[in-house]
Amino acid sequence: MVKLSSLNQKKWIAVYTRPRHEKMVKQELVKKGFETYLPMLRERRKWSDRKKWVEFPMFRSYVFTCITFNQVLPVLDTIGVVNIIKFGNEPAVVQDEHIESI
Repeated sequence: MVKLSSLNQKKWIAVYTRPRHEKMVKQELVKKGFETYLPMLRERRKWSDRKKWVEFPMFRSYVFTCITFNQVLPVLDTIGVVNIIKFGNEPAVVQDEHIESI
């Protein structure tokens, strides 16, 4: 059971997105005013006719956002969001230290 005092504290949670919708979900969450983090990797890809630097998400189909537990419904109502990662009935909280280390 969630304590009432923890309902108003912002926590980082992992949001599961549709495949290849991570950037769009991040943009939509930022438009709604949520602090959002999408770690990206950069890699040089080679095609038969060219080479190009490509950015892609470090964790496919996941975006991290900092919300209070009262703000879960607006996040779930975002285009491209499939679900919020949970342990049991509670949203899974990602510690600030883990976000900073990524």
